[in-house]
Amino acid sequence: MNKKKIVKTQMRINGVVCDVEYAAKVRKKPKKKLETSKIVLFAVMLTYFIGLFYGIRVVDIILLTYPEWAIQALLGLLSYIGAPISVSIAFYSWKAKNENMKKIEKYDSQDE
Repeated sequence: MNKKKIVKTQMRINGVVCDVEYAAKVRKKPKKKLETSKIVLFAVMLTYFIGLFYGIRVVDIILLTYPEWAIQALLGLLSYIGAPISVSIAFYSWKAKNENMKKIEKYDSQDE
């Protein structure tokens, strides 16, 4: 179902200025597409912070019950969560660089 809006204007018809109304289609603005890579990066970062806060709580409990194992538990947790984070950020940066290079090449070819 197309929405229409009424447009009012003046037109010259046979030398006479007339007020004219006509129905015009309302064009929808294109929605910005949410990119999958941004969703994945957001999900990985969210997982990192949830894991970080949960890990701090676990390490706190370990610190109270087994103080000699607290540092090992924290290092294990951070490396387990940090590895996917570093890979996903590196991938996203590489992908963005390649997309920007295509845009720059397209812009440069239009200048010539």
